[in-house]
Amino acid sequence: MHNAAVTNAIVEALLASAEPAIRWKVRSSVLGKPGSREDVRESALVRRLIATEAPAVYAKWQGPHWVLGALADLGYPAGDEALFPYRERILDTWLHESYYRDVTIATKSAAYPLLSNGAVGGRAAPRLGRLGRREYASGKRVGHG
Repeated sequence: MHNAAVTNAIVEALLASAEPAIRWKVRSSVLGKPGSREDVRESALVRRLIATEAPAVYAKWQGPHWVLGALADLGYPAGDEALFPYRERILDTWLHESYYRDVTIATKSAAYPLLSNGAVGGRAAPRLGRLGRREYASGKRVGHG
């Protein structure tokens, strides 16, 4: 059995964290009261993630795919137009002909950063649909459709 006093002390300590993402995670995941994510948007950690310009979409921990995934996990507010350039770089990679010759499977988890950040819109929605119905150079059909 968990001691309620210990659990409450841990929750209170996490809610007092200087990191907005930790406070948001505790409010949303532990207390069931997510509230505003605006303080997450303005955090130093988020500013560092967004300020990073990676040469490749999948550059470990710095590429747009990783940045959008991290922002989603941190509770960054969905639909921010500032993230659309990241979305476009990812989609340009996914939908380039060379991607289908190099990649053998497509998974839902690959789209998680785009979907979680509300970045799917405009040209992204039909492009994700196209991605799901793509046939690879090997002739293997993946996805629906």
